[in-house]
Amino acid sequence: MRRTMRFAPRAATVLALTVGLAACGTTASTSNTSVSGSGKIDTSACPPAATQAVTGDTIVLGTSGPLSGTYASVGATTRAIQAYVDVVNSQGGLQTKAGKKKLQLITLDDKYEAGRVQNNVHELVEKDGVTAVVGLVGTANAKAVQPYLNQHCVPELFPLAGSASMLSKSTPFTSMTSTYVDQGVAMGKFIRQHYPNATIGALVQNDDTGNDTMRGIESALQGSGVRVIAKQSYEPTDPDVKAQMTTLVASGADVFVDLALGVKCTQSLSLLKVSPLRPKILTASMCSAGAVAAADAADLTQQMYRTNNTKSSSVAYGNDPDYQLFHQAVEARGVNPGDAELGWLTFQFCMAAIGNAEPLSSVGIAEAAFSLPPDTNIGFLEKGLPLSSELGKATIQGYTLDKWDSAHAQFVPTGEPSFAVS
Repeated sequence: MRRTMRFAPRAATVLALTVGLAACGTTASTSNTSVSGSGKIDTSACPPAATQAVTGDTIVLGTSGPLSGTYASVGATTRAIQAYVDVVNSQGGLQTKAGKKKLQLITLDDKYEAGRVQNNVHELVEKDGVTAVVGLVGTANAKAVQPYLNQHCVPELFPLAGSASMLSKSTPFTSMTSTYVDQGVAMGKFIRQHYPNATIGALVQNDDTGNDTMRGIESALQGSGVRVIAKQSYEPTDPDVKAQMTTLVASGADVFVDLALGVKCTQSLSLLKVSPLRPKILTASMCSAGAVAAADAADLTQQMYRTNNTKSSSVAYGNDPDYQLFHQAVEARGVNPGDAELGWLTFQFCMAAIGNAEPLSSVGIAEAAFSLPPDTNIGFLEKGLPLSSELGKATIQGYTLDKWDSAHAQFVPTGEPSFAVS
């Protein structure tokens, strides 16, 4: 189903916007006549539309996400982006180097199927003429359209994906907040520090999401006393992970690495709950707080940790304006905040790139994504995480490992320093 929406302000989003508006660029210029970039990206093969600055008072953006189907819960990230657009427009628009601009977000449903994503993105570029494609959901989906978007010089701006192979100087129109390899490195460092003689059983989604994370874990564990004694993979299209979990439980591992996405994460925890095994559990961003809460496994998850980079905890950030704004905005749309955190954070990075683009063009935005000023304010980013603005590298260069708090159904910071990954 096609959805074309120009979002209007909502009464619910009245809290002062402290993220992504003034923070993205404080000195606006009314000139938008430039038709080239800064030279950081070779534009010789780009179509003219990619180097032409936006005119008028509106920036047209496009996105595609699973708003229906098996992975509809993951579509909460897309709905978070829609909510953010509401907030920006309710504040009069986004402050850019070319003045304040309203946002028009065209959102298409892809049911988490790469073929639909490709069709949607072609439509967004060729029919709708979007300046950038933002927040695509899923590594396989984002990879499927990466060659097309880079060929047409349309920014693939901070997709919710994590394949390290997507970051390259040869694909300068693709930017990413983080990679799964980096998350895995942080997880491996955490295991090595806290459980130096652990045995690991791992459930891995058989794609870049799961395999890259596992590769990062294993690289960080080299030379340690930690052993991976069981590893089971599943296909994203598999109906369940029962067989895999039976094998992992039988291994008797004392650390369970859960690299399952969405409903499969819930399934794996539910199956572990009815087993005699009570391991420590580590997971990454693909397993949301909503997915963990759905398993209703309080006794099992007492020692569960997840890589994190958002202000997702009310215990730690309940009085933080950025936390409050996020909850107010997504709950007004009926979205579970625990499933939407990464969508909100990702779009803050998108807004930072668009706000700092000079000129305000597809090429300018792509360049800005890898040139964010050191003092860029990403309000929903967890405190103390290092950032990079280097072509070919993920922007976030460190992670905390937050602990699951079943009483509050959220991951809570432990107070430990973040694990750097560069």
